[in-house]
Amino acid sequence: MAFALLLLLGLVVPLFGDGFGSSDDDDDDDSADDDTMAETQPTQDEDMADDPPETVAEDGPDTPPDEDPSQIASTEPLTTYRSGPEGGYNIDVDFEGTWTRDQQQAVIDAADYISEIVVEDVPDVAATGTDDIRISARLIDIDGPLGTAGFGGFDAARPDSLLPYSGLIELDVADADPSDPNYDDVVLHEMMHALGFGTVWTAQGLLQDDTSGQQRFIGANAVSAYDDAFPEEFAADPRSSQGVPTQGDNAHWNEAIFGDEILTPDGISGENSNISAITIASLEDLGYDTIFDDPTDPTDQVGTRPPFPIA
Repeated sequence: MAFALLLLLGLVVPLFGDGFGSSDDDDDDDSADDDTMAETQPTQDEDMADDPPETVAEDGPDTPPDEDPSQIASTEPLTTYRSGPEGGYNIDVDFEGTWTRDQQQAVIDAADYISEIVVEDVPDVAATGTDDIRISARLIDIDGPLGTAGFGGFDAARPDSLLPYSGLIELDVADADPSDPNYDDVVLHEMMHALGFGTVWTAQGLLQDDTSGQQRFIGANAVSAYDDAFPEEFAADPRSSQGVPTQGDNAHWNEAIFGDEILTPDGISGENSNISAITIASLEDLGYDTIFDDPTDPTDQVGTRPPFPIA
């Protein structure tokens, strides 16, 4: 029987050496979340004149002569999307509500990015036929502009590992503006919660108060990444060996220390947002096999961090 829990975290919109291979895009952008805010192809009929032959395009834009029409991307909204390669970590997205393709692109980019940092398949769920995870992406009315931009969480998890296999993200249609640099941040932030970031920490026993009473994430990989990726903060933290400081809400990194990191409560900051090695390493601690190198696991995969999807 699968472990089930409806756990949603919301996000408020503001006004306006790590353990894997290096990349120029390592700490690009990201952020946002929780606690209050928030082919068609052009068809062509050919009229063949005796001399010379001539192609006339009908019912659609002209196709460049060297371009394969089958490669022209559709602009029609999708109903479903699957990220990742066959045999890798796949996110199956079901779009609910009235979306534009531009609004959906942030969801697609977030799913693709996660499938690049989580590099290994997880056990299928036989009872539901779920491969890795299925996420319902809902565009709904929440509370209007500049309020709660969205929620993310899961409603079913594997009984052994507690890794979610059914999740959801709900986005406020009033804040779902693809031209807003915060929008992509919100989507990725909420999708990470659907995977279990901040939503299975307590159940997995990964939260603990330090000797001063501050709540910390105690996963070994994240603590190691804290030292490597934030050496100054780690050195200035007298209890850094006791875990990564959280916000005290069971769900996010500490805002004062990690600032624009996407998984702080208000880390959405457009061009300045980022996803750090700590966040990727924490997924390793949850039980995912990621690009972060777990030195205690001889079969652990490792890779180079992909470019951050948020421009």
